[in-house]
Amino acid sequence: MNQDFRARVFVPLMLPVGALAAFGLFAFSLSRIFLAISSVGAVFLALLVASYVLVLAGMVAARPHVSSQALGIGLVVAMVGVTAAGAAGAAAGIRPIEHEEEHAAEAGAEGETGAEAPEGALVFVAVDIDFEQAPETGEAGEVTFFLDNQGAALHDVTVEEAGDTLVVEADGGETGTGTLELAAGAYTYYCSVPGHRAAGMEGTLEVQ
Repeated sequence: MNQDFRARVFVPLMLPVGALAAFGLFAFSLSRIFLAISSVGAVFLALLVASYVLVLAGMVAARPHVSSQALGIGLVVAMVGVTAAGAAGAAAGIRPIEHEEEHAAEAGAEGETGAEAPEGALVFVAVDIDFEQAPETGEAGEVTFFLDNQGAALHDVTVEEAGDTLVVEADGGETGTGTLELAAGAYTYYCSVPGHRAAGMEGTLEVQ
């Protein structure tokens, strides 16, 4: 390979390709580690990697004339360490993420929703974005509304014919209770969170 070709084509081409390949290997190895360890460990590792990068950046900023050899050694050490750990993580396999999430969701539901619907209450079950369960009829008088929000977003129950009164609301994974005096007739209820009614979170309640 002649010097002119190396200087004009080979080096300018190989440097970015090599850097891109190194970055891809680093990212892939890091992802294997994150998928193999617990969520707490993943957070700790992310903080550790960020700290290492900040330390290197601080060294370069504090000492503009730091040798490229010293900087290269620091980067190579990080690359080798992460690549080796990534290979070990890939060999260990991915932790059962879905099982962990389901367990956490069940635990959260038990902890938060300890509240049960009052006797005789109209029960609304909200998900993202829908009323999965909603009453069709109710009795006139002081009506109790119970909202079980099993989704992630805020939801509420608002009654249009009662002056668009927001009767009850609940954040994701929570429950709420509210009351409203209703006479006999047909009422339209909906979720007043922007965009939710347009997405189909509404229905009709017949009060007798």
